Amino acid sequence: MKLIPLFFFLLLSVMNVLGQQKQFSLTELKSLAVNQFETIRINRLAVQQAKRATAIASTSRLPRVDLSASYNHVSKTGSIDFVIPGVLSRSISFGDGNIYDAGILASVPLFTGSKIGTSIELSELQEQAATVTLDASIIDVCNAVTIQFKLAQLALKQESILAQQERLLEENIAQRRQYLEQGQVLAFDTLVLSTRKSQLKVEQASAESLLQQALLTLKQLTGHKEDFEVSASEMGHAETERLGIDELMRHALEKRSDMRILDISRQASEKGVIAAQGNYYPSIYAMAALRYGRPGVDQIECVDGVLDGWSKVGMESLVLECRQIRCGETGI
Repeated sequence: MKLIPLFFFLLLSVMNVLGQQKQFSLTELKSLAVNQFETIRINRLAVQQAKRATAIASTSRLPRVDLSASYNHVSKTGSIDFVIPGVLSRSISFGDGNIYDAGILASVPLFTGSKIGTSIELSELQEQAATVTLDASIIDVCNAVTIQFKLAQLALKQESILAQQERLLEENIAQRRQYLEQGQVLAFDTLVLSTRKSQLKVEQASAESLLQQALLTLKQLTGHKEDFEVSASEMGHAETERLGIDELMRHALEKRSDMRILDISRQASEKGVIAAQGNYYPSIYAMAALRYGRPGVDQIECVDGVLDGWSKVGMESLVLECRQIRCGETGI
C-alpha cells in the first residue's frame, strides 16, 4: 500500500516534465532561423555558384593544352593498272589503309586587350554582390527574430504585471467587503474594484494573444514544428549608442546592403564598358604544336607534278618499266 502514493508521485512528476515546453534563448532562435530559413539557403547556393564562376574565369590566364587523335581506315586504297598485251601487265597501289594522327597544342595568352582581366573582375564583383545579399538576408532574419522575441518577452512581462495587479485587487476587494459590512465604505467602492478586475481579464487575454502571435511568428521563422517558450531572463536593456546625422549617413553607406549592391552595380557597369572596349584590341597567344602521323606522307601534296601519295617503291618500279619500254629492251 505504501508503494501506491509513491507511484502516483512519480507519475505526476513524469507528466509535469513531459508537459513542460522547451525554452529557447534569443541566440538559439537566431541560429535555428539562419539554418532553416529558405531564402538564406538559396543565397548561400548563389554565393557558392559565384565562387565557382570566379574560379572558372581565373583559369583563362593559365596555359591551355589540347590533345587530338584520329584514326581513318580505308577499305580500298587507290591503284593504277598498266596493261600492254604481251609486254607489260602491272598494278601499282598507293596510299595506306590505316591512317593514324595525333597532336598536342599548347597556348598561353600574352595580350587579350584586358578581356580576361575584366571578366575575372566582373566575376569577383558578382561574388561580392552575392555575399552582400546573403549577409543582408541573415541580418533581416535575425532582426525579425529579435523583434518577435522581444514582443513575446514584453507579453510575458505584461502578463506577470497583470497577474500581480489581479492579486492586489482581490486583496483590496476582500478588504473593502469587510469595511462594507462594517459600514465604513460605500458599495460603489467595491463596484469600482470589481469593474477594474474585469478590465484586467480583458488585458490578460490581449497579452496572451500577443504572446501566441509572437510565438507563431517565431515558429515560422525558425521552422520549429513543436511548441516552445521564450526565455524571460533576457529582458535587460542594452546600452544604446548615440549617433549624429553624419555618422548615420556614413553607416548607411558602409553597412546597408542596398547601398553596397548599388555601388557594386556601378563598378560592374564600368568594368562592362572596359570589357566592350577590349574587343577592339587584338589577342596575342604563344602557341606550340607537336603532331605525329602514320604514314608520314601527305597524300595531297604534289612534287614535280607527280603525286607524292604513291609509295616510293612503286614510283621506282614505274620509272624502271617505262625506261625498259623506251630502250627497246622488251623486244618492241
